[in-house]
Amino acid sequence: MEGIMIKKSFMKKPGAVLLAASLAIGSIAYTPAVTQAANEVSLVSDANSAKANTEMSYDFAVADSNTVYISVFVPEMVSGTMSLARNGEQVNNEILNSDASTWEYIDNKTFAAYGIKYGYTYVLEKPTPADWNVSLNFDTDTVYAIIISQEKNLASINKNSLTLTAGFSDKLSVKGANGTVKWKSSNNKVATVSSDGKVTSKKAGSAKITATTESGQSLTCAVSVLKNEFNQNRVYPSSVKYGESIMQVYKMSYDKKGNLILKTSLLNNSGKRSGGIDNVTIIIRSDKGKKIGTFKLKSKRFSLDSGNSKDFTFKIKKADLKIKKANLRTAQYDDPKGTILYWR
Repeated sequence: MEGIMIKKSFMKKPGAVLLAASLAIGSIAYTPAVTQAANEVSLVSDANSAKANTEMSYDFAVADSNTVYISVFVPEMVSGTMSLARNGEQVNNEILNSDASTWEYIDNKTFAAYGIKYGYTYVLEKPTPADWNVSLNFDTDTVYAIIISQEKNLASINKNSLTLTAGFSDKLSVKGANGTVKWKSSNNKVATVSSDGKVTSKKAGSAKITATTESGQSLTCAVSVLKNEFNQNRVYPSSVKYGESIMQVYKMSYDKKGNLILKTSLLNNSGKRSGGIDNVTIIIRSDKGKKIGTFKLKSKRFSLDSGNSKDFTFKIKKADLKIKKANLRTAQYDDPKGTILYWR
């Protein structure tokens, strides 16, 4: 037997199909308006009247093995049969009883407005791709509606969230979609998206990128754009090993001319007063280790007591940068080299 019968709420059925066909007792005023769940495709949608012991037949083609739902709706519980055939050969014959063993009461105002009170759903799991037929044969005259739908393969987006540095890009893609995918950004001032899914960040902020498939499925990616600057929590002289001094680069950013600005701090915990620094070298690298630029300072004099720190602002000119536009947010730096002078 190919398929199983389920007894559960139609409104909770996976990918539930909502009926919107006008049904009036004694006569049919049918409007083919069926609201389909986004993850299902309609194979058959009909509302009709049936005479007792008269076969009502519906053909439908199944192209893949995704689950098929056959739902029948009636105003009153009715007995009969539902036969299922594949490529002309009967594979199942369901007995429809005129009681709760077959039919489920539908407590829904929309259904009730059309005279629908009861429903029955047959689930065809992993059907063989073929030409199928379902035949209804009721023991008494009745009006009814039938909906046959099949789950469809849903498309998926490669990233549901994305963090970018301002001025940089990344690529989004959709898998499992047929036809053209349309892309849209909720905030073009923060991030734009091209027709092929390339997301380009503009400035710090948030945006939502939406990809819409030809079937109407919408996929989203939450984009967060951060400033293109390096930030590191500042340390204090007391955290430096006693007898030593270190230099920390706690912030890096570009100025309006494209020069790389380094905010640094000399932390003295040597137990001595420092009088200056000589031959300082600070190498800035990308997250992949490529050299962005090198700062060099021949000499600088000052007075710095032990237990204190002194801030400096250094600049690497744009012309001296190996990488003119680097992602500073993920940058790193080699331990600064140089000589720290102390008073005797």
